[in-house]
Amino acid sequence: MKSQSFYKINWNDIKTNIGMATGVPAALEGLTSDDPQMRHCSYWQLDNVVVLQSDLSEAACVVVPYLVEMLEHGPAYGRDKIYDLLYEIANGYAPDDYLWRTPEGEGIPLRIACLEQVKKGTKVFERDLTDQDDQVKSKASELLELLRSSSSEEEIANS
Repeated sequence: MKSQSFYKINWNDIKTNIGMATGVPAALEGLTSDDPQMRHCSYWQLDNVVVLQSDLSEAACVVVPYLVEMLEHGPAYGRDKIYDLLYEIANGYAPDDYLWRTPEGEGIPLRIACLEQVKKGTKVFERDLTDQDDQVKSKASELLELLRSSSSEEEIANS
């Protein structure tokens, strides 16, 4: 990814499941490396700090827009890993009292905030349903199905 706008964030102030998110920018950059080993390591670095064994961290909500941006630019490598992370985040868990603060200062459950961030990438995911890479198509489809089922569950819970 050329823009690397994620380097503008003060990751030292963002919590992960094992400390602060200082290593997140390098791991994000590594996701689209042409080196398969680098992509693999970067994926696991993010998976182990952003959404560790399905437990969401504050960093998960911050990472999602950058993952979507990366997909939007269509990197040559790593789209499958990006989809895997987005799926993990969208399917992740955090207690309802673990709140994410919006820029307006509103507190909403982190799990809901992460899911809403992922949903913002729906147009990109839908675009990738026609991608030439069958693995990318499949992962985009799986993520969209998860988002649809999550929306249905929320509607049932709110009725």
